[in-house]
Amino acid sequence: EERLRGDVLQRDVEIERLTSRIGALEREWEETRVQKDELRREDEKKAAHLRDREEEVERMRDTLRRREEEAAAKFQQSEGKVRWLEARVQELETLKEVLSSQLREVQVTRERERAEKEEQLRETTQELRNAQREIQTLSERLQESNRERERVLQQAEKREREVESWKEMAED
Repeated sequence: EERLRGDVLQRDVEIERLTSRIGALEREWEETRVQKDELRREDEKKAAHLRDREEEVERMRDTLRRREEEAAAKFQQSEGKVRWLEARVQELETLKEVLSSQLREVQVTRERERAEKEEQLRETTQELRNAQREIQTLSERLQESNRERERVLQQAEKREREVESWKEMAED
């Protein structure tokens, strides 16, 4: 009986110790569960944050991809415009050469026409000078003729007076 009591006591102590140990393990388990819940919540927050970051990164990638496409399209467009402008420059240079050639032809033609007009003007000026000399000569002749006519008229009047005076003398 003593032995049984000792065993029972020892078992009670052992039960107490195990109960105490069970209580400690339950508390530890509860703390672990709370920590686990907190860690799960933190993991969920981090996972949500990572998902947000991934979505943001994906949006950035899309934006970057779109900008790259736009840049490539603009580059293609600007290359096309450059080619068009180069062709236009070539056309304008060709036009410039044509116009320069035409201008030289016009200048040569105008120079020839100017020379012809100058020659014509010299001839006309010479003809005008000749005409002026002829007018001068004719004017001098006219003056001489007028003087001669005046002299002849005066002589005629003088003779007429003489004739009148001879008629008067003859009548007397």
